[in-house]
Amino acid sequence: MFNFFHRKKKPRVPDICLSDIPNPATDPEGFGRVVGGLLADVLNNAPRSTDPETENDDCAGCANLERCFVRNRKEIILKTGEVVCDFVYSRGIPRIIFLDRAARNGAVVVDETWKQRYPDQTPPQLVHVNPRGFDLPELRMVYESGRKYHATHGGSVRLAREIQEQGLITNDPVLIFDTCMHNGVTMDEVVYGLVDNGQSDILTGVFNAYNIRRGIDPPDLVIDKKSNICHPFGMNKYDRYDVQLTTDQTIISKPNTDPKALAYNATIQKLIREIIRGEI
Repeated sequence: MFNFFHRKKKPRVPDICLSDIPNPATDPEGFGRVVGGLLADVLNNAPRSTDPETENDDCAGCANLERCFVRNRKEIILKTGEVVCDFVYSRGIPRIIFLDRAARNGAVVVDETWKQRYPDQTPPQLVHVNPRGFDLPELRMVYESGRKYHATHGGSVRLAREIQEQGLITNDPVLIFDTCMHNGVTMDEVVYGLVDNGQSDILTGVFNAYNIRRGIDPPDLVIDKKSNICHPFGMNKYDRYDVQLTTDQTIISKPNTDPKALAYNATIQKLIREIIRGEI
């Protein structure tokens, strides 16, 4: 039977004698302070979960961000960089489109890995887009009805104009990369938006497709088929990248002006590059 209180490693027990604990009958306030302190000490020193996503929730707010990030993400970052760069190089793909926000720092992974792995080869162009800018009501409505359907984006003057302004259409193959795929809506919106505006050769890639729903077309590239991590290049729900997704219909995300968010993201990007360069 599962033992709810079982831990792999026993927590450190604080050093205190029974004589140090006040008598609750004569000194209830003192008793409460000591017992409360003991409980807090035990909980604070208890070993953390080994689950990466749970670990991130704790570590992203701790003082030693470097130790936590390297421990939880080093292997993921190295594997992602190698697999994506080899995939792009072998197929001659000159452009990768990363979907904000979770996949944004994937561009840092690819950029640094390419320098180490293919230093004499022309690197792919790395582009970021806001998937919400491709979100058209008619497509969203069809998906919510439970039927997968290729809605026509070509009728959106705004989307066509922005795609043209950003120079997203090319005669060469393009890889669209996100961190995870579940129902396929986010990826399909971007894919269909580009196809309906002239892009003919599109490949899709994700870090994981662990919870991909039945009937969804699988991506062309999956880094880790067993992982359920949807924030491989950051620290889970503490992630506040240097962009902000908005409900405005625009395919380019707005800059984040929060100094703490910018500082945090700068630290994450620095750690990513140091991991790939073998410095940590």
